[in-house]
Amino acid sequence: MGVLYSRKLITAGHRMSAVLWITILAVSLVTFEATADGFRNPPHSSVGTVRISGKAYSGDASAVTHNPANLAELNEKSAIISNAALYGPLEFESTGGAKEGTRDNWVILPNLFSAWPLGGEKEIVAGLGITTPFGQSTRWNRTSALQYSSPYFAGMKLINFNPSLGLKFNDSILFGLGLDIFYSELTTHQLINWDSAAMVPPGTLPDGRIRTEGDGIGHGYNLGLTWLIDERQRIGLTYRSQVSVNYDGDFRVSNNPGLPIASKSDFETDIDFPVILGIGYGLKINDDIRIEVDAEWAEHSTFDKFSFDLGANNGTPLAAPIRQDWKNNWTFGLSADWQVSELWMLRFGYLYVESPIPDKTLLAVLPDLDRNVLSLGAEYVKDKHTVNVGYSYLLGDSRKVDDNQNPAFNGKYEGTSHMFALSYNYSF
Repeated sequence: MGVLYSRKLITAGHRMSAVLWITILAVSLVTFEATADGFRNPPHSSVGTVRISGKAYSGDASAVTHNPANLAELNEKSAIISNAALYGPLEFESTGGAKEGTRDNWVILPNLFSAWPLGGEKEIVAGLGITTPFGQSTRWNRTSALQYSSPYFAGMKLINFNPSLGLKFNDSILFGLGLDIFYSELTTHQLINWDSAAMVPPGTLPDGRIRTEGDGIGHGYNLGLTWLIDERQRIGLTYRSQVSVNYDGDFRVSNNPGLPIASKSDFETDIDFPVILGIGYGLKINDDIRIEVDAEWAEHSTFDKFSFDLGANNGTPLAAPIRQDWKNNWTFGLSADWQVSELWMLRFGYLYVESPIPDKTLLAVLPDLDRNVLSLGAEYVKDKHTVNVGYSYLLGDSRKVDDNQNPAFNGKYEGTSHMFALSYNYSF
């Protein structure tokens, strides 16, 4: 992960900061959508891609999202620009043997961080993260076997603005806290078979299209604690609160042949993003090698259904809630850093991600799989410049569904993903 350091507050530094933050705002508007662990995205940086979570060790401004307590170890002003590209096709084979594959399988995940020491006896360090912790996008062919039973496109975009503080109480205890400010957009596109709805012979009426668009804001907070047991061992603990986002927008229906359905109505729904608890244990084996073991628990069980307020279309089948009944899940990770030389560091990681979505309520636009993730990364440091690269191979377990609440979603789901991450570090 790239980190931008500044030892002196000078005029040139102000100009550089202005350019940097303009870049940050521009990059943060790039499309960022991916399917992983329910609505959750992979780790937020090229270092995090390999180190998995960084609960115990962070080492740079990405501590804002991994464990804000570790901000307190930074002694230089810094900023980070990190981007990941994820290629994640999914395949579906229905119980009748029809095969479908997703489209538009490349997505971009931009993440940005900054940190600056505030001084004082307690060594307080402020930080800011602009990240994409949640997001989802699935696009099937319009004429697939799922064309009338599921949206052919569903996408969620989410940015988290995460100001934080890290505080060093003493030589062994670090504490951190931060705010999570979510801005999110939700979009779905689906075909509707008016022949079936109007009970007329097939081919009589043109298909309609349902289009839903909404956005909203939610607020939460996060806490972190790091215990430096001794020079070789440490434990990190983290807590992220639930964040509820209320989406408000428009619901449109086209080509209505005269059925009692409004062509346009209001749209409103809520999504509760889960409480997340994390723990990490770090061990420094020698001067060159350290390892970390992490676990996270996410309270997905609060997401029990999709409920919709469709204004003028309330009371129609279009406004019926969709049962979800997600379950709480665990994520486990193991990673290692190896300082090969003064200039080079290599990283290795493994992560197991358990899907929170039961077979019975799996959606075709959210075909989540259990995943095993293998990662490699490297860091190069030269004077004021640091470059980090990371690669992750996300092997999804094959999933066979035979008892879904929507029989059209029964079948076999498979997917394997590749993620490439790159960040740049400039000291100023």
